[in-house]
Amino acid sequence: MDSDQEHWYGLHERLATRALKERLAELGLGAQAEWRSNLAADELPAQLNAHLGRALAELMLGLRERDRSIWEAMVSNLGEALKNTEHPLTGLAELLPSVPFEQLLEVRRPEQTVVRAKDTPRPDLPLGLSALLTGSRHSPSLIGQIEKELASADRADWLVSFIKFSGIRALKSSLTSFVEQASRSGEPRLRVATTSYLGATDIKAIETLLELPNTEVRVSFDSHRTRLHAKAYLFHRRTGFGSAYIGSANISRVALDEGLEWTARISQHELPHLWRQVLAGFEMHWADESEFELVTSTDLDRLRAALDEERRSPGTPGPPSWHFLDLRPHAFQQEILDSISSEREAGLNRHLVIAATGTGKTMIAAFDYRRFAAAQKSKNRPSLLFVAHREEILKQSLYSFRHVLRDDAFGDVLVRGQSPRQSRHLFCSVQSWNSRNLDQLPRGHFDYVVFDEAHHAKANSYQRILDHVQPNSLLGLTATPERADGGDIRADFGGVFTHEMRLADAIEARHLVPFHYFGISDEPGIDFSALSWQRGGYRTDDLERVVGSNERRARWVLRNLIDHVSEPERVRALGFCVSKQHAHFMARWFSAHGMPAEALTADSPKELRQTIQGRLVNREIQIIFTVDLFNEGVDIPEVDTVLFLRPTESLTVYLQQLGRGLRLHEGKSNLTVLDFIAPQNRNFRFADRFRALSNRHDQRVDRQVEQGFLWLPAGCLVRLDEKATRTVLDNIRGALSQRRPRVIQQLARLQQALGNRPTLEQMLDTLHLEDPDLLLKHGLPCRLLQEAGGSEVPEFDGYEKGFSLGLRQLLWVDDREQLLTLRQTLEGTLHCDEADQQRLLLALSLIWGAKRPDGGLEAAVAWVMSHEALRRDLLDVIDWRLQHVLSIPSRRFPAFTGCLALHARYTREQILLALGVGRFETPASHQEGVLHVADRRLDVFFVTIQKSDDDFSPTTRYEDYALNDRLFHWQSQSSTTPESATGQRYINHQMMGYQPLLFVRERKKLPNKLTEPFRYLGPLKYLRHDGSKPMSIVWELQQPLPAKRLREYRRQAI
Repeated sequence: MDSDQEHWYGLHERLATRALKERLAELGLGAQAEWRSNLAADELPAQLNAHLGRALAELMLGLRERDRSIWEAMVSNLGEALKNTEHPLTGLAELLPSVPFEQLLEVRRPEQTVVRAKDTPRPDLPLGLSALLTGSRHSPSLIGQIEKELASADRADWLVSFIKFSGIRALKSSLTSFVEQASRSGEPRLRVATTSYLGATDIKAIETLLELPNTEVRVSFDSHRTRLHAKAYLFHRRTGFGSAYIGSANISRVALDEGLEWTARISQHELPHLWRQVLAGFEMHWADESEFELVTSTDLDRLRAALDEERRSPGTPGPPSWHFLDLRPHAFQQEILDSISSEREAGLNRHLVIAATGTGKTMIAAFDYRRFAAAQKSKNRPSLLFVAHREEILKQSLYSFRHVLRDDAFGDVLVRGQSPRQSRHLFCSVQSWNSRNLDQLPRGHFDYVVFDEAHHAKANSYQRILDHVQPNSLLGLTATPERADGGDIRADFGGVFTHEMRLADAIEARHLVPFHYFGISDEPGIDFSALSWQRGGYRTDDLERVVGSNERRARWVLRNLIDHVSEPERVRALGFCVSKQHAHFMARWFSAHGMPAEALTADSPKELRQTIQGRLVNREIQIIFTVDLFNEGVDIPEVDTVLFLRPTESLTVYLQQLGRGLRLHEGKSNLTVLDFIAPQNRNFRFADRFRALSNRHDQRVDRQVEQGFLWLPAGCLVRLDEKATRTVLDNIRGALSQRRPRVIQQLARLQQALGNRPTLEQMLDTLHLEDPDLLLKHGLPCRLLQEAGGSEVPEFDGYEKGFSLGLRQLLWVDDREQLLTLRQTLEGTLHCDEADQQRLLLALSLIWGAKRPDGGLEAAVAWVMSHEALRRDLLDVIDWRLQHVLSIPSRRFPAFTGCLALHARYTREQILLALGVGRFETPASHQEGVLHVADRRLDVFFVTIQKSDDDFSPTTRYEDYALNDRLFHWQSQSSTTPESATGQRYINHQMMGYQPLLFVRERKKLPNKLTEPFRYLGPLKYLRHDGSKPMSIVWELQQPLPAKRLREYRRQAI
């Protein structure tokens, strides 16, 4: 019995059956079993399929040695038993194998039958089963399977890091036969994607592929941005029996035939969800023109140069490489460029981008300048001034601009005594501008001005330039909005950020090294929770008393440093301390205990700083302790370890300190981060820093901590010890759970201080909240203020719950015209035309709950206008939202969707109302993913990218996703075939006068648990399809996706 029990302990994913529960009870394990009853509806089909398939297989094993007649009788009896079943099992009996058993192997084309062609060669592995090839003598060779797959496949797609001629030569005969005829779909029969990585590809191999007909080759020329190590060979068959070979083999003779390469063979028929995943991955790489470029024979010289450049050792002198590389922005850089363009469209000409040092800020400026120049009517490039405070930054920036513009004569550096050749495109230091009195130039001399790392400049010298220039576009690039003089640089740029680059994006783009973060519980005697909190932080004197000269704490830090790095004697570390005194103490203590260290502060002379930094680089010391040099431009790329020895309150400062170790350097694979975690004052926020480390900002931080940070940039990890985890979770949950009584208490003090009703902004400031939803989740502001001693608010006739939800939903509205229409209505200033009437209808449907007054829109408006406190709440929320939505003209399609704005978000009810389906008083009920509006000749698709509540659902994840900014892969309902009326309407929509429309959301729920709205992606055009029941259709978007939306809708599938 004990041995039987041992087999049951552990994790399971079994569906409950009577036999299972009886077995657990028999073993005495019923009380120890954990069950989940809320099974995701989208996952049930796959779970039932797996359960029934395994159960049937286990029963069949008992018949393996029996006579064939027993098998035939079993199938016949099962068919009889299924005849009387109802939907959805109706017809299942007809799907059972007929007896005697036969297997369909091939349906021949008429011409094959006429000439009595030989049997088509088949792969050695059954098409309907997956398998593992090991490269041993007991396993078929990969090259042999590829040749046989080519003999019978309709199309083939290959994705490899490099291609050797030895591999192509071995396959040339099979490839020639395979591609001699065009595919019936019109697509290339063979698509090959590869890279210039390490220069390993043979140019002759590419030449050979390009000579083949019906073949396309795409190459990633920038191996620094394309970390492609996948090797995949896909073979498509319209019969549904495709094969994919996934492993470690590139196209070389050694890999395909001689090496011990393990390769998984995936059968489309047996594992359709894995097939969809592989196919989605390939299609997205193939469709990403910023990653893989189509090459032809005319590109061979460029490719040869790229391969030679890759083979060149680092540091080897050679000509600039930009001539073969047409640089394009990374996805995250494109988001920033889109944000700048949106501000320009809204009439703003001052832009501020926040991004850590080393994340490619200068490239963003170069890309934006290129776009700005292209938009000018003049053929001459706009005049440019690039301002920085160090010569090396200016030289690197000039190189970047030349690279992006592909012009090695562009611009001049103006620094020290250098004389430029011209005055229109200058890369100038702050000091040179002021010493040469360049403010004698006309104010409008420069059309485009960039301030890079402006916060490092002294305020007066920086302000002198800023006050003088009057460009058509001013772009600020900085790692922190906090100026060296304590001022806020945002004041010079409209008071807001244009965009703040996420740390995760920069690491994914390989601008920074990955981090390995260890949250270590601090020395047992360290506790900051009782320290006072003043003006947003701790007092330095209080921190010094706790850790300033604490030898037990220093010993704790040293021991943990030794435990967490592989070679302590070779570490190059920065330790961030609470004060100058603390930094000097730590340096003395570490040096006295066998780890050479020095201290640097803002008081350290420049010569001393350079000397000590050089000693760290040369490993004469292992660590520099500092307190404030994060704001002084210290740049030591060799740093491989960072120690947080202070509770850093500012997220900006924390990321600045972290960024000092994230710089790329040869031989540094990652940054080790040791964060010493102790209990904190309740105003301290752990949540902000951990949210910044994650690449899933939509997930609650406390849950990410509990789950061990599953969603991090590639190569990163976060580990917290048990005690540190408890400390962090207690802090985060304390901050997240602003209890209603405490909110009421703080609002009461605010009302008393003001003497009147506070605005929403004043309430948020008092509660230290940036997101109004954290206040509105407690109820209507007018009701909260009443409970806090404010004016009496009448009851709302049972509508209050609906309005509480409606105010929260207003926070995500990004259709500015809709917000303005609602505001004008509430102010009594709206002069209603037909478009206003529809916008008002949509707005009211959002703010009213399920219970609504009789009398339609007029009655709804009149009711709100008669309740002043509610009207003020609505106006406050609308005004807050309008401050966060740029005034940009929106593209609309009145003939199809009335007043809906392209790329704006709407509830399902709002979309239906815009389509003429349902009324305000009686909303239509519709929960399907497709809607056929026959009277308007529309097919409307409602897509939820992440269909399951689980973060990673392999069976539903690869159905609907963006391929690139123009193409969207969509899967129809499971009953739709290409031959059906619905399928024909999709395929021939233009000829039949129909228009498909697409609405997309990432998930069913927002992070605050409200239903996520759909984003309108506009009209579609049919491009191609594959499969049946369901159909997989690739639609072309009439309007391209913004970069941010593309990242959201692509990332779910790769």
